[in-house]
Amino acid sequence: IVSFTDTENYSYSDLNNAINSSLGGLSMGVDIYSDRNNREKVSVLADLSFKVLYENLGRAFELAQEILFREKYDDGKRLYEIIAELKSDLQMSLMMSGHVAASLRANSYYSESGLLKEKLNGIEFYKFVERIEGDFENEKEKLILLLFAFQYY
Repeated sequence: IVSFTDTENYSYSDLNNAINSSLGGLSMGVDIYSDRNNREKVSVLADLSFKVLYENLGRAFELAQEILFREKYDDGKRLYEIIAELKSDLQMSLMMSGHVAASLRANSYYSESGLLKEKLNGIEFYKFVERIEGDFENEKEKLILLLFAFQYY
């Protein structure tokens, strides 16, 4: 959802045009790290990365700040479009890479990090998105609150 909605200073199409014209790419994800001394102790961290030429480095950080701190999540119609597209992408991924989903699910039974990976990237995440998309009007407010909480955490 990050960078696919309007921000305080950009419409989402203008934001993506700015990203594409100034950067070689931008991505946001969530990574799970296990403590090397205690495999059951895990940390979940958001990861924003971009590719940029040195002369555009300042612009890259401006756009990163715009995405991280000024994103607007109150356009229900746009949020639904994003959720529906995400669901479609996840369905396609599950069909094309079912073995990865099976591996994530199997690992979820053996470790805390495996369980978190399943909830963030596996079948459980797909079910979460499917539930939101299927009952969007009732889930919309909770989703918006969750996104704003993430933004200010």
